[in-house]
Amino acid sequence: MQYYVEDFGAVGDGVTNDTAALINFVNHAIANPGTPHYLGAKRYKITSPLPVINVSNVWIEGSGAEIHDTGTLVTGTVIAWGGPTSVTGRMAVISSIPGAGNQRVSNVIFRGIGLDCSSGGIGYGLEMLSVQECMIDVAVANASVSGVSLNVVSSLGEAKDIQRNRIRITGRQVEAPGGLVLTCGGDNSSNTSMNEISVDCQHSNLQAIYCNNSDNNDWRFVRCFKVSSGTASECISLLGSNSYAQNTRAERFWFLSCNTPLHAYGSTGSPTFTYSSTGNQIMCLDKENDSPPPVVELGAQVNWREDDSAMDDNAWLSFTPTITALTGTIATVSSRLGFYRKFGKKLEFKMSFVITSNGTGAGAVLATLPFTSVGSNGSVCAGKERSSTGKMLTGYIDGLSSTVAIQFYDGTYPGITGGVYSISGEYEVAS
Repeated sequence: MQYYVEDFGAVGDGVTNDTAALINFVNHAIANPGTPHYLGAKRYKITSPLPVINVSNVWIEGSGAEIHDTGTLVTGTVIAWGGPTSVTGRMAVISSIPGAGNQRVSNVIFRGIGLDCSSGGIGYGLEMLSVQECMIDVAVANASVSGVSLNVVSSLGEAKDIQRNRIRITGRQVEAPGGLVLTCGGDNSSNTSMNEISVDCQHSNLQAIYCNNSDNNDWRFVRCFKVSSGTASECISLLGSNSYAQNTRAERFWFLSCNTPLHAYGSTGSPTFTYSSTGNQIMCLDKENDSPPPVVELGAQVNWREDDSAMDDNAWLSFTPTITALTGTIATVSSRLGFYRKFGKKLEFKMSFVITSNGTGAGAVLATLPFTSVGSNGSVCAGKERSSTGKMLTGYIDGLSSTVAIQFYDGTYPGITGGVYSISGEYEVAS
């Protein structure tokens, strides 16, 4: 058996007030868990919030929704707010019932549905509180506070974290520029964790995603685009806390594309926190589309890799170093071999060569590198002359230099006829 919202009298022309029909439709879905309830590819106007989904296995599904930049902003299956403006309520809520004897709500399906908050007419599109194993796919536009809010109830008979949900959000916060696309929160005992989340959105004056108490979520695909008229300085905020149990930590972004940076808060910015946001990772930062590197405050942590960087098991790439002397001329050099791997701004290299005839070379042996270094501190490398002396080598790379200057460990000139040299190290490059 399956039910359609039209069975409850909904018109879906965007003009007729479908509030009563939608309320009856959602209540019927709540009373009949596991039974599919479908909305068509229409626009359903409501003037009061929908009933709270507070039982497991409720199934409400639309035909899909899209957000556009022109014309009708949200199309497909759309529930549109048509009530009074400046309401701080929620259009839709999926929540466990607070109470020490209650369980978490689970396995709710709420997907293929657009929530049009009417340019800030209502505070939230969808709120989820202490639920698990749900499948959510929504397109939310222009909430005055947050398009989607993930949080926890005040009390529950089991762990009240919001966990193991699959959440996909398309968001727009342009006509309501002071709203967020997604917020992730919790309290001192429970939080937003272990969910799989994807977000594709446009935002304006505030960051798109605001995490003030979350950990160990898998962010599969995240694209945050700040529109040109917007004033937001960051796309994602990973906040710390003054309580260890409430800082944002161990968030994994598998792909992040943005035109303002992700910001991990610590002990140096404003506000400052006793416990920084730590253990965060960006597996692939979309450098090909000029996504900026994250802002990481003192004490905070974000490890990231740009999408054109080598992974650990990538093969070494070859280059041929040019070998000269600081003063004088090395007569003959042979067997020049060089290899490098680049990991974001870190470049690892190794090279070997033979001085078959030193000639008048003196001071230091200079070997060219595949990329120019950055910074002002320079880098130190190490190696060995492997034929005549067996002595250790030291190498130094100046900032903004593309050569490594090589000497014996005691600062003397290493170039000798018949010498065989190997040296390796790492240094910082621009990108």
